[in-house]
Amino acid sequence: MQPPLYFAFPATIAACVARAVEHERIRPPEVAARRGRRDRAVAETSWSTRPVLRATIYIVPRTIELSEEAALVLASLMAGPKHGYAMIGDVEAHTGKRLGPGTLYGIVARLETAGYIRPLEVEQRGRRPYRITPAGKRAYEERLDRLQRYGKALRALAAS
Repeated sequence: MQPPLYFAFPATIAACVARAVEHERIRPPEVAARRGRRDRAVAETSWSTRPVLRATIYIVPRTIELSEEAALVLASLMAGPKHGYAMIGDVEAHTGKRLGPGTLYGIVARLETAGYIRPLEVEQRGRRPYRITPAGKRAYEERLDRLQRYGKALRALAAS
């Protein structure tokens, strides 16, 4: 299992604050002073001359739980790079299960975002092949190992 990623976006927060000030959702004291007594009172109590930016840290796991279809796509790519329709044909030939293009490309997008597959250069006919990454191979092997342990447990349970 890989360690989680840590993201902090202070620049994004600063941009949001600047945009809010620009659109006068937040009024600095000098603007509020020109607006009138009510705004001046609000500015004195709610605006700091030293704005404090707080960064939010998001913990995002690097791994995703592989669905059955995602595992089939990774298994297809273990043999080598393939484009979408080759993956559909490969999965159908070996399992009898036909993945539609919408299902396949949704899975491909999730796997690419997770870093399990990478697109290659577009071929002559406009098809984009994909290749599995080392992280994708590890995820596939882990999924295969879990399935084998599950099968072993089912056989042991049936024998008892």
